[in-house]
Amino acid sequence: MSSFTIRFFQDSIQLGFQSEEAGHPVFADRDFIEITIPGDMGNIIVREATDNDKKTHANLFAQYKAGLEPSIEGTPLESWSRLTRSQVLNYKALNFQTVEQIAEMSDTAAGKVGLGAMPDRTAAKAYLELAKDSALAMKQSLIIERQDNEMAELKRQIAELAAQIEKPNKQLKLTKD
Repeated sequence: MSSFTIRFFQDSIQLGFQSEEAGHPVFADRDFIEITIPGDMGNIIVREATDNDKKTHANLFAQYKAGLEPSIEGTPLESWSRLTRSQVLNYKALNFQTVEQIAEMSDTAAGKVGLGAMPDRTAAKAYLELAKDSALAMKQSLIIERQDNEMAELKRQIAELAAQIEKPNKQLKLTKD
């Protein structure tokens, strides 16, 4: 999980040579990338997207080209019950979107957030660790449940086969008498 946010968008740029040749401003649409580090509002990079940007962030670029809003990877701040609506809005104003971003928040960013940022960062780390442990427990529980179901099915099949074997034996006993 990266601690920065990537957004692709389209903007127009003035083409210098073509404008000079035409004697009037000539513009062209280009793909741009915006890179934001949550909590560091003074360090937002906006530039024309390179082929490398498009390859490195292929999923985001494909979503942008398809006209879709970029999906945010991680746990949305709104789903974390620790934060009030105001706290969520304050974090979002500093470009924090997920609990994972708060867990990775730098000391500098925490200073910009203000009081409560350091405890939030600690709580976010604990929350994610607990979620990871819960996911592991759930996965193990599902594996055990699947094994129990498979074992029950095998027992049923064995009982069915045993019944089929007993059936001819009973018929043999009846014909001998």
